[in-house]
Amino acid sequence: MSLGFGDRSRRRRRFWGRLARFLFLIAVILVFGVFMYQVGVDRAQTDLTGLRQKIAELGQANAEWTRERETMTKTLATLRQRAKMLQERYDREVPTGPSKPLVALVNQRLAAGVEPDRLAFVIGAAENLQQCDGPAQTKRFIVATPLYNGPNGAVGFADNTITVTASGMSARDDQGNPEAWYDTAEPVTVTFTQIGGEASEITGKLPLHHSIVLGDADYRFSLLEGARGFVKVVGERCSYP
Repeated sequence: MSLGFGDRSRRRRRFWGRLARFLFLIAVILVFGVFMYQVGVDRAQTDLTGLRQKIAELGQANAEWTRERETMTKTLATLRQRAKMLQERYDREVPTGPSKPLVALVNQRLAAGVEPDRLAFVIGAAENLQQCDGPAQTKRFIVATPLYNGPNGAVGFADNTITVTASGMSARDDQGNPEAWYDTAEPVTVTFTQIGGEASEITGKLPLHHSIVLGDADYRFSLLEGARGFVKVVGERCSYP
């Protein structure tokens, strides 16, 4: 009987020992789980704090970008308005079309010392109809080139108070060698020299046209291609203004 009681006592001790180890294991697992949970909570809190800070930084950056965009929009609107005003002023003050060369000519004559009242009188008295002396005079002369600058290189008009000369590029033969006469396919420079030394020039391909005002007369010239090496000048005198 005592042996059976001893066996039961040992079984009970083993049972309680196993239960104790089991409970200890459960406790360890619970402690580890609580620890890991707390670690996870702390990490999540840290991540959440970082995300909130990042959101705040992005919000601030977005606000700054919005302010910059508004500033740029206002600046662009101001620049567009200024450009519109400048364009309107340009359209009002800068001549275009037929008046553009006239304004340039007026400025040129003012720079040359012509009185503004004189220009105003001439412009006011100008008409499409002009009385010209006839018939027109036609003369010719040889165009100077790098290979020729000799006789017959000038003609005179208005009782020789206006001398006309010209220079151009040398023509070339089939082998490309320069010749004495000018190349009619290239521009020429024509010089009109008045008594006293005042001169004016025009440059371009023939035909060319030019006019010179002397006192109450407007001398008009047309320059045309002549015989080889020559330029023909047709000149006429018209009333001015």
